[in-house]
Amino acid sequence: MSEYYLPPDPPAGMPAFDGVVRDDWAWIPNDPDNRDWAEYQEWLKAGNEAKAMPAEELTPAPKTA
Repeated sequence: MSEYYLPPDPPAGMPAFDGVVRDDWAWIPNDPDNRDWAEYQEWLKAGNEAKAMPAEELTPAPKTA
């Protein structure tokens, strides 16, 4: 069974992200016609909760010279 993560807050002045990120890092948009979104809704109904996205995934990769 997949795990889901809540996206981080967007930078100031940007619209909020509307969806979740699956544990394979696929973006799942809030779209009732999207099969992955429907699976996420069933996962929630089963009593699961999305987690905050791990901080290490939010750290930008170092620039290479």
